[in-house]
Amino acid sequence: MGNIHKQLCVLYRSSAVERNTAGRWVQTVKASGSGEMELHHQPRSGCPATATSPDILQHTDGIIRADRCITSSQLAIQLSASNGSAMAIIDALRYSKVGSSTSHIRAQMSKESHLF
Repeated sequence: MGNIHKQLCVLYRSSAVERNTAGRWVQTVKASGSGEMELHHQPRSGCPATATSPDILQHTDGIIRADRCITSSQLAIQLSASNGSAMAIIDALRYSKVGSSTSHIRAQMSKESHLF
């Protein structure tokens, strides 16, 4: 473990992690039993991003069409989502914001023309 920390210190200098942090990493790798020393690009558990699932996009599109003056903050509240998720949904639906201070949402003309 000491050698790993020394290499980190050479590479990262004053930005290197503390010795005990490097020790925890080594313990984690040893405890995994896989023998893998490369921690990059390993599959991870956790919640997958669902903000732009087809069901949520369809539901959100209905909310926006019912109230063209809805703000992104109001939309986030209705969806019980974060403002960032609301903005990701708005982007996925190809809606645009009108004015940075008001954040009103308006459908783009190209989207409307495809419906008829």
